[in-house]
Amino acid sequence: MYLAAVDAFNLEPRQCMMCAAHSNDLKAAAELGIRTAFITRPEERPGAREDTPKVPVDVVARTTEDLATRLRA
Repeated sequence: MYLAAVDAFNLEPRQCMMCAAHSNDLKAAAELGIRTAFITRPEERPGAREDTPKVPVDVVARTTEDLATRLRA
């Protein structure tokens, strides 16, 4: 599933980034060579929300706008 978008655009995994709020999704993407960004979701229900990633990621951001700013840096 994680490689569907990679294949659809005829890209290499390292040219793509998985943006998610759950560490298990980011871990699975990273294992395939996809770059990762953790974006917090403060409004998510308690117990499901992660405030920080539990796995190594390439970027941590508060919002998608924050991620865009960090990627331009």
